[in-house]
Amino acid sequence: MGVVFRPDCLFDEFCLYAKTIFLKPLNDTKRKHFCMGEFSKISWTDHTFNAWIGCTKVSPGCRFCYAEEFANKYNFAKWGTAPRYLTADSTWAKPLAWNKRAEKEKIRYRVFCSSLSDVMEDNPEVEQWRKRLFELILQTPHLDWLLLTKRSDNYWKFFPENWLCNFPKNIWIGYTICTQKEYDEHYAHFRDFQIFTKASISFISFEPLLQPIILKLGAPDWSIIGGESGFLKNAREMNLAWVKSLIGQIQAMNDKKHHIFFKQMGSHLAKKLNMQDKKGETGIDKLPPAYDWLQLREIPKVEIKEEQKTLSLF
Repeated sequence: MGVVFRPDCLFDEFCLYAKTIFLKPLNDTKRKHFCMGEFSKISWTDHTFNAWIGCTKVSPGCRFCYAEEFANKYNFAKWGTAPRYLTADSTWAKPLAWNKRAEKEKIRYRVFCSSLSDVMEDNPEVEQWRKRLFELILQTPHLDWLLLTKRSDNYWKFFPENWLCNFPKNIWIGYTICTQKEYDEHYAHFRDFQIFTKASISFISFEPLLQPIILKLGAPDWSIIGGESGFLKNAREMNLAWVKSLIGQIQAMNDKKHHIFFKQMGSHLAKKLNMQDKKGETGIDKLPPAYDWLQLREIPKVEIKEEQKTLSLF
């Protein structure tokens, strides 16, 4: 079954679907088949891939983690020090099929990895799985892999050393930033990694955006901005003044290399604005003209014109 994982807190419509099929936690057999994603409904990617499930909270943005809630509810994996769950071979086979399709259609698919884990988690249990993921990335040159982490400092540690001077052109490096402190402490390190490796695209997910952020050290190639979704009692409200400031700073750089993707309002603003979508993602174009400035859905494109020298993990 081609079930799609969406990085929204407790994505209501998906949970409703899951409840109609599984009225109790999944057993091992159902869990293996359930971990397959085909076309993603995440608006900034084409596909979602999870090599494993499970993580440890390291950021203020993790407080109401949608992935933890989902995994606990359907008995996938526990967060923290509990064992991680390796997804099924059928899941690992999906990118190979997407790659064939992309080559045939002469297009590039974006693959978000990972929505239910962190590929740069410093955990010995996932070390071999991460190497297997890197091998899969090398086997799928027609896919652009969007690696998003809350541990960007670990890019230097976990990518194969021989990649640093010949970085795969189909990897986009991403980092989640929710607060000024996270930006101040880690952005320079993240930026320097792209400069050193010449990674094709760097992107930051400012989601959930929890406070105003001053981009005093610059901005990545691509900025994704959004408020927190989920139950109103948990979700923290985003102030549109923070969004306007962030967008203004990026646009003031007057550089065509910088792209902005406003993803969603978040639960509180969606309710205040009477939006049908509880996350405030769809329907922004139907809001009054005063909100037209939020209709930014820019996505960078990378053209790989020449074959890259054959890479290996060692």
